[in-house]
Amino acid sequence: MPLTNKDTFFEKVLENMQSDVAILDTEGKYVYVNTYAVADPVIRAWIVGKTDLEYCMFRGIDVEVAHQRRDRFKQVLESHKAIEW
Repeated sequence: MPLTNKDTFFEKVLENMQSDVAILDTEGKYVYVNTYAVADPVIRAWIVGKTDLEYCMFRGIDVEVAHQRRDRFKQVLESHKAIEW
């Protein structure tokens, strides 16, 4: 499905935010990551479709980080409220 002008607008907004932005699907897989969150374009392209656990393992980050983020993600899904971390 092609991007609409509205989609392009929101992508530009997300891309220019001075904050980490990562969007995950309901399975916890990355759908979008802005350049502020992951500057390396190769890693940013690679992460789409991957889980946080896969990302941590790939980057050599303690997997406990992924487990903690997954717990927060579940909290969001169950509470239907936005949280920040």
